[in-house]
Amino acid sequence: PQIGSYFGAELCVVDLNSDSRTDLLLVSAPTYMEPDQEGKVFVYTFNRRSYFGFSGTVLVGIAGQRGRFGSSLASPADLNGDGYMDVLIGAPLEEDGQGSIYIFNGGANQINTTHSQ
Repeated sequence: PQIGSYFGAELCVVDLNSDSRTDLLLVSAPTYMEPDQEGKVFVYTFNRRSYFGFSGTVLVGIAGQRGRFGSSLASPADLNGDGYMDVLIGAPLEEDGQGSIYIFNGGANQINTTHSQ
């Protein structure tokens, strides 16, 4: 994580397959700065022994936006009906302050790194 990125500002646990066991932990860093964007969400995985580690997966918003991607995180439901929980990520300052909500679809043991909406 980058100094000043507010790593850990938001946390979200995800049970991808609805088996009552946490599969993923999402950790936001909404002020993580890159030349063409602001904000990242780091994905950590849990194994059967309840140990977790960084999966190597990082979720990001649209390049060219300084929207504080990751300011809010939620995993409310299986939005696309494929049997896996999906994730919502907010970027309140995107689109000149109008804000955006990204939908990332869940899958077998992972989150798709490309947003669906």
